[in-house]
Amino acid sequence: MNDNEDILFNKKEYKSQSFHGSEPKDTDFVTVAQLNQLRNEFYARSYHTRLPSKIPSIYDYIIYESGSNIVAKEGQNGNIYKQNSDFSTVLQYILTNCGDNNHIFIKPPRNSTVYSIESTIEIPNGTTGITIEGGGFNWYNNGVVLKATGLSSNDAIIDDANSSQAFNQFIHLSFDGDETGDMSNVVGLKAYGKDDKVLRCSFYDCGNYGLETKSNNWIEKCWFEKCSTGIYFRAGTVYIVNNLFWDNNDDIFSDQKWPEKIFIRGNRSDASDYFLRLDLDDTGESINYIVAIANILNNIQNDGFYFEKESFDGVMIAHNILEGNSTTGYLVERNTSDATVTNSILHGNIALNMGTGLINEGTGWTQSDNVTT
Repeated sequence: MNDNEDILFNKKEYKSQSFHGSEPKDTDFVTVAQLNQLRNEFYARSYHTRLPSKIPSIYDYIIYESGSNIVAKEGQNGNIYKQNSDFSTVLQYILTNCGDNNHIFIKPPRNSTVYSIESTIEIPNGTTGITIEGGGFNWYNNGVVLKATGLSSNDAIIDDANSSQAFNQFIHLSFDGDETGDMSNVVGLKAYGKDDKVLRCSFYDCGNYGLETKSNNWIEKCWFEKCSTGIYFRAGTVYIVNNLFWDNNDDIFSDQKWPEKIFIRGNRSDASDYFLRLDLDDTGESINYIVAIANILNNIQNDGFYFEKESFDGVMIAHNILEGNSTTGYLVERNTSDATVTNSILHGNIALNMGTGLINEGTGWTQSDNVTT
């Protein structure tokens, strides 16, 4: 078929048929040549090449590295909102001024491997519905890495300072506390807002805590490595699901007053001292409702679950697999002088290569179908 042939209708076939009440004419048919002309005219229009930049972004703000500067653009119109040589200054400016319900997207740096954090980035108290999301593969030296370079002891890289319900989210971010470098006792992220979510983030080399939470938080699909404590929670109702822990002192820890309604499921730990350690304030309160199921704990150096201080009621530890280091530790240990356990279940767990056994003292536990070697 050449450019002068008809491509939608065959004229010979349809010439003898009625077409809108009369015999079809040549002008009723479209040729390849005519289609090519229309296509060329479409591509030649100036709006065609500009169209993508006119589509509003799903993000309210986009941060990226440009030369020696960090630039923030408004997602709806592409206008530059803030630029500075310091990443902390740019992100803090957005958080201070943007108000509620904004989505901030951070592109991985092009000219360096990390974004250096010289001062704590704070989400102001009362600011809600903020999402801070990084792009790219999320791990230290990859993706969006926020590395502490100028923080003091106990400072956080990002601090959600909310004292009430916030619904803020942190997604695909990597927090490097640089404990083995120049920093000391840095916290990666303080997610103090009630109902904050932390998703697919990584926490590395934080000398204090990787993640510090307060109440009603969701922590899912994150990675915690070489932190003094991976997750430190101050109050109750925390969901810790499908995370990876490696070589921390404590994977999950609390020494506060009311850490109750704790749900821990589907996590993997390797080479840490303790998976869950609770050394709570001696207030006489009973800590209720702790559920830990379907976790895999490998090469745990001390105990899988250690109840160090306070009264615990309604604990379920079920269907976990723990492999010890063959010399010390239990799947479950209770400090018999400072902690009590009541109305609790230990069921269907497998404890392998343990130096001391499944549990050090069984008062308060109903035990069934556990295996230990």
